[in-house]
Amino acid sequence: MESSALVQPRLPPEPRAYAFKFHGQYLDFLVLLLKNLFLTVITLGLYHAWARTDRRHYLWQNTELDGHRLEYTGRAKDLFRAYMKIAVVYGAFLGISYLLQTNSPLAFLVFKIVSAIAF
Repeated sequence: MESSALVQPRLPPEPRAYAFKFHGQYLDFLVLLLKNLFLTVITLGLYHAWARTDRRHYLWQNTELDGHRLEYTGRAKDLFRAYMKIAVVYGAFLGISYLLQTNSPLAFLVFKIVSAIAF
């Protein structure tokens, strides 16, 4: 079976252009940053998760893509819990490292090598 017509390769569709717009105001964002900085300093860093969430919320809600505003659904409480979990794990590693260093220098060296390889 011979075909006289050549098979045309299928071309990918033309890329679509999306309209991108930011509606935020410089002064509003500056006030938010200063408020977050003040509260983070006053609370000795405990407010950092809430400050980060406020910043992300402001930036996302003022960003428009193709006529739709973005929505940030993250919660500061979840971010704070993650920070606390990291602090506990880090504290455990510091505690184990300190105990091994004072009791057995060889065990301390092995722990350092294993933790460097694993993390």
